Amino acid sequence: MCRRGVGTFSGYDSQVGADVEVTILPGGRVTGNARGSSFEGNLAGTLLRTERQAFRLERQGNGFVAVDERDSSHRVVYRRSGGGY
Repeated sequence: MCRRGVGTFSGYDSQVGADVEVTILPGGRVTGNARGSSFEGNLAGTLLRTERQAFRLERQGNGFVAVDERDSSHRVVYRRSGGGY
């Protein structure tokens, strides 16, 4: 994703039943929150990796779709909820 991918995004992960918020920072660092638990990761190109999962990101509207690398039926749609940097 390009610089326009920097910002805060919100989505709902129906597979785990949780609202998810992700912030992508310049340089590719990622922070997030799901079910009251925070997580960290990094974004390299279109691959977002956290401690437990990896998602391929596909641009969509003012956000993106995150597709689980291990289960392509596990998809989370994110919409921009906070400004970019």
